[in-house]
Amino acid sequence: MTFTADAENEESLTSAATGTVAPTPPLTASFQSPPSSHDGQADFTFELRFSEEVPVSYLTLRDHAFTVTGGTVIKVQRLTPGSNIGWRITVQPDSDADVTVVLPTTEYCAATGAVCTADDKPLSRAVSVSIPGPVAAPTPTSEPTATPAELAPSGLTADVAEGEVSLRWQAPAENGDFVTGYKVLRAQGDGALDTLVADTGNTDTSATDTSATEQGETYTYQVQAIRHQELSQGSNQAQVLIPERTAVPTGLSVSAGGDQITLTWEAPGSGEVVSYQVYRQDRDATDAVATLLGTVDSDTTSYVDETVTQHGSTGSRSGILGDGENSDFRLTGLIYEFTLTDVREVSLTLIQDAANAEIHLEHADDTAVTSSTAGDADQQVRAVLPAGSYRARVAAVRSPGSYRLP
Repeated sequence: MTFTADAENEESLTSAATGTVAPTPPLTASFQSPPSSHDGQADFTFELRFSEEVPVSYLTLRDHAFTVTGGTVIKVQRLTPGSNIGWRITVQPDSDADVTVVLPTTEYCAATGAVCTADDKPLSRAVSVSIPGPVAAPTPTSEPTATPAELAPSGLTADVAEGEVSLRWQAPAENGDFVTGYKVLRAQGDGALDTLVADTGNTDTSATDTSATEQGETYTYQVQAIRHQELSQGSNQAQVLIPERTAVPTGLSVSAGGDQITLTWEAPGSGEVVSYQVYRQDRDATDAVATLLGTVDSDTTSYVDETVTQHGSTGSRSGILGDGENSDFRLTGLIYEFTLTDVREVSLTLIQDAANAEIHLEHADDTAVTSSTAGDADQQVRAVLPAGSYRARVAAVRSPGSYRLP
């Protein structure tokens, strides 16, 4: 504050005051001493404190002021009689879920549940507290009592095929649901069982061993179940004998004639041969499975297949050409028709008697393929033909005679 003298009036003094007015602090609130959790049934309490006195009743706080999730405010009590700064809040949880209590910001002091000072200063910001529900401990699942034999896998079998051993077994009769994997053991010959697979890592009841490759050797297998990183007793044991591979014949050749096919081959260079088995797979077969034709002893290196079906018409034809001596024109005798279903080599032979004949091999549309040269000797034509229809025509030049196509 300052004072100023009036120069013309000694008794007169004037004054002027200057200063800065501090801002009014806002009304705030806080929750204190909340419990760390609740049990889902019993009431729990915590404290609410305001920064200054508020003319609010316990009914307003209990019934209107709070927003509660997962429970209900059932009691509000002053910490100090006659003062509205501190309150004890009691909450009843609805369930095991978390309980959240919020005292929201007051927008209008005239609103229901508003928290304001006597001079209408509203609660400036919201406060909240969350009390977690009980943490449910996992209920241990007890395994039923079982005998050691019931805890082990059973029914182990071992089969060898195509250079590998296939193992199959059954899960334990009791507590099979607790199995997390299997241990596979193997012994070679008279040796002791040793680990082949430490843990399959799954509940599949089969496995494959591709390392049992010693020909003529016996392999023994056993399986144990793994439960909670513990091993069960071993299953039954299963054995397989890896067969010795048979020596392979070489030089197989095939020749066809008439209604049969002859196979010849050479014996293997090493190994004892007991017998040979002959298989055939037909060209038109719908699957890839070969048919066993027969078995011959070790001293025989040939086989005749008499069950073949020729592609096309077969057979022999015979007849007489000519209508008299010294004919001046070509005489046609035989039409021999046949059909091929795929590419094949065709050979036709004409056996004649003074017919001076020749063979003409033609397509069904009369287009020539090949022919022999007329003469008294037997005639033959040979050609590789694609699939299609064909005919063989026999003709004589001037001389009549007889002929036949075997």
